[in-house]
Amino acid sequence: MKILIICPIPPEFKACCSELSLKVLLNREKQKIRHNKINNTEIFAIQTGPGKKNIFKKLDFAINEYCPDIILDTGSCCSLNSKVEIGNIVLALNSYQYKEDIINKSCLKDINNKEKWIEKVFNISESGKINAVIGIQVCSSFVLKSEEKKNEIKQKVKAHAYNWETAYVYELSNNSKIPSLSFRIVTDYGNNSALKDFIKNIKNQSRRLYKFIKILIEKKLFEQLIKSIKH
Repeated sequence: MKILIICPIPPEFKACCSELSLKVLLNREKQKIRHNKINNTEIFAIQTGPGKKNIFKKLDFAINEYCPDIILDTGSCCSLNSKVEIGNIVLALNSYQYKEDIINKSCLKDINNKEKWIEKVFNISESGKINAVIGIQVCSSFVLKSEEKKNEIKQKVKAHAYNWETAYVYELSNNSKIPSLSFRIVTDYGNNSALKDFIKNIKNQSRRLYKFIKILIEKKLFEQLIKSIKH
């Protein structure tokens, strides 16, 4: 089984490589691609760069190069919901393209016993003292750093968090007929102190996110997920 992990920016990619013990692939130094094998699962992580254009370019390359069984959209996000706090991990069932008014769905829509699989994720998060929530990610290309813009988004869509990439990962994955899921950790609240909070939290919270993802891999939850889709 092959898992492709999307890491948009350097602090996320560095934390992913560290926590999952990923190594440089031969002749892949410039592409920022790292690799490891946990049990029978091959893991590829790629630093795509932020935003839609980077996702489409780098993810398309990685799909064709490595033929993953599942794609994980990972990284940071800001909270749009008062109940979603810094350090919470958002598992996005859907993602909403804010400007295009398009909803992209995760692979969970296609699996049998979806609730049972999600329950396993929650049990693991609770045992690791991590608060995971199910929600919607809304995506666009602007830095969210004001209550005014935040409220504008909330009036249009009832999303839990905001980032620049999830919707486009889901879109390209769906077009390529490859299952995809998003695990993002909250680093700020998208308000006037967003950039300050992001800089303060990104390194530590990224490490917590990839420790959690590593446990899910070791527990073979993604393997179980793929089998549920195929059968």
